[in-house]
Amino acid sequence: MDQSVRPASVSVIAWIWIVSGVFIIVSGVMGIDALSDLPELMPDKDLPKQVPPVLAVMMGLSHYLIWLTALQMVIAVLAVVAGVYYLKLRAWARGILELLTWVSLAMLISLGFFWLPMWMMTSEHFLPTDGSIDVQRVKFIGAVLGGVFMVVSAIPLAMMIRSLRSKAVGEAIRRAAGTK
Repeated sequence: MDQSVRPASVSVIAWIWIVSGVFIIVSGVMGIDALSDLPELMPDKDLPKQVPPVLAVMMGLSHYLIWLTALQMVIAVLAVVAGVYYLKLRAWARGILELLTWVSLAMLISLGFFWLPMWMMTSEHFLPTDGSIDVQRVKFIGAVLGGVFMVVSAIPLAMMIRSLRSKAVGEAIRRAAGTK
């Protein structure tokens, strides 16, 4: 295939997903290794009633870490394979990468809704209450920084979705399919 017909955004997005997928695979392997060494740290299924809801969710998910890690690895391999085939302008790869990008955006937004109450709870419970630290100020600064992080992280994902759905990419994929 003539590489000159491939929009630059295709290469950028494909390589982002390929590299991210490799990092996610490495993370999964390290997670599996850590899980095999630390089974005694897993909390009991019966949680005390005084555990805050956001912490209860985290502790509850810890019982499924091996399955979540396996799912992480499958998705990472899918991202790498789709990234490689997106470089070859395969329509199915474009669809998978768009789906993965939408899921990433949804997960980022979900993380924000989960992180904010967790931040508020931990900063209130773990900072000194003797007046040496303005806890409300720390909570506010953390909330603002968390919001900025979410927006800054969402912008590239939104740009990727826009590019994946662009007319130029669609035309390049149709041209590539017609040359086979």
